[in-house]
Amino acid sequence: MSIKKTLLIGALVAISGTAYSAQPEAEAKGDFISGLKRWSVTCNRCHNMRDLAEFNDSDWEMVVRHMRIRAGLTGKDERDIVTYLKQSNNR
Repeated sequence: MSIKKTLLIGALVAISGTAYSAQPEAEAKGDFISGLKRWSVTCNRCHNMRDLAEFNDSDWEMVVRHMRIRAGLTGKDERDIVTYLKQSNNR
């Protein structure tokens, strides 16, 4: 992982005030299509669409956890977006 990515992830965790802890598998399942819709509508409001391969799966979990707090996403939104990102990431 590059230093730039490491610093970004560390900053996101510090800003959010929480560290990501893995959810039990039963709770971590989300809906791919709902995640795609939520990602394109919610995330694109403030960010340019990013290359999904820019971060690996665990990086995206932290980024989305941070954005759940900052953007007021629900737990379902978080699970759906993470599911979409992981299934689209190919890494």
